[in-house]
Amino acid sequence: MDIIEQLKRIRLLQNKVDATKEELQSLRDKAYTVQGQAPDDVRIQETKKIHPLEDLLCKIDLTEKKLDDRSWELVETRHNAIKAIFLLQDANEEDLLCRRYVWLEKWEDIAKNMGMGVRQCYKIRNKALKHLEETMAQEAAQSS
Repeated sequence: MDIIEQLKRIRLLQNKVDATKEELQSLRDKAYTVQGQAPDDVRIQETKKIHPLEDLLCKIDLTEKKLDDRSWELVETRHNAIKAIFLLQDANEEDLLCRRYVWLEKWEDIAKNMGMGVRQCYKIRNKALKHLEETMAQEAAQSS
């Protein structure tokens, strides 16, 4: 996967983490509203029924594991992106790429925080991505 795809993947992973958090919260909310079952008279040779709360707790556990996995994948992808971005020589290019692709800021916020227009941010981004691809190609050539 090339570096530009890795940078774009961060947003996708963040969306998956956010969706999983919402799913987990929804399951937890349901767990608080599940009614308990009143004990019935003695039952002989009945197949075991899963209590709705037990089912929800299993789903919560699985969703928490999914959230952990996705969160770690996001952390690793961000870490790799930051390592690559810090290979750039220009501080403005580093700052802009980190703000946009690692911390997922909006273009308007990046422009305001960096004291420039949105169009200028696009120009710096394009130049930075080109420099980043060149730098990554050089790194790959040196390591082989």
